[in-house]
Amino acid sequence: MEPHIDNQAILSGGDFLNRPHESLFHRIVHPLTLSRFYGKHHEQLATSDPRQALALAEQFCRQSQVAGLDTCTEVGFDWVMTPSRFSNRINLELGQGGHATLVQVEPALSPYQLDATIHAGVKGHKALAQIYALLPSDQRAGLLSELRESIDQVQANRIAADRLQALRAQPELPSPPQPRLDIARALQRFEVPEQQARATEQHLIATYGDALSRMHGSQVIAAAHARSPHLGLYGAPWQTWLCEHATTGSLNGVEACLGMQAEPNVPDTNGETPLHLAARHGHPGIVRRLVRAGADPALGNPLGETPLHVAAQQKHARCCLELLAAGADPGHLDREGRKPGDVHRGRGKGREQAFGL
Repeated sequence: MEPHIDNQAILSGGDFLNRPHESLFHRIVHPLTLSRFYGKHHEQLATSDPRQALALAEQFCRQSQVAGLDTCTEVGFDWVMTPSRFSNRINLELGQGGHATLVQVEPALSPYQLDATIHAGVKGHKALAQIYALLPSDQRAGLLSELRESIDQVQANRIAADRLQALRAQPELPSPPQPRLDIARALQRFEVPEQQARATEQHLIATYGDALSRMHGSQVIAAAHARSPHLGLYGAPWQTWLCEHATTGSLNGVEACLGMQAEPNVPDTNGETPLHLAARHGHPGIVRRLVRAGADPALGNPLGETPLHVAAQQKHARCCLELLAAGADPGHLDREGRKPGDVHRGRGKGREQAFGL
């Protein structure tokens, strides 16, 4: 779950910096697309290599080229936009009150040119042409402005997808410097007053120097909170970041999130707790720390598997030992009636081989 953002206009990276592969996406992917991308795929990205991440981002951008159903409630029009497969144009399906028509528009049209294109495009649909022609000038201007924004978003995602595809095809991926986290702005988005946010930013820069560029956003904001506590810094991002750090094995990141009161038993979007993720990816130190923080080794995922089940499946012996020491039940059954110590079958040399704990 990502932080709630009231002002989309200032979404320029903020909380989404210092994440895996961010330096490859920054300045390529539209900020709104990037925030949705991380919101949907943050856990998968945490275990992806750069080329896998680029492929995932390219696919996401191409899917996002369909603007979805947008509506100008003031005038009752709605629309769906998709890029044309055969040209640089964008297909605009415009509708109102049960009437709809398809208009092709160029991506760089001015509002005046867009108005003329729509006029020409709806001529073949008498009812829709009449509705559009009778719109008051202020309502038409508002509709054209919103259509222009949707066109810009679709075109930005189209360009980003092409650039990501080209980047992924390079024999060696570039390593641009990580853009610096705008600490003051990030803190303000968590309701920290501007003066307090800027003073805290200056303190962190003086204290940590270049190390800030190597710190995850959760660690930076946790350090900011330690310097200048603020209630607004508790909440949504910490649960997401705790799952990321449990997956990647960053003990410092886990400490930062727990220090900001992230709950170790809250599952991710796939229904797995941070303890499941640490056990699945073989991080015994993270398992031990989460247990100390109150993580419950008896909780199951949607398949009824406890962290001990997934650690045994992946043959992470040290994680199994940590979980057993924490009181995990080796007799707990998942939904298929299997215990953590039951065999997990694989094939080798033409016969089945059994693996236990």
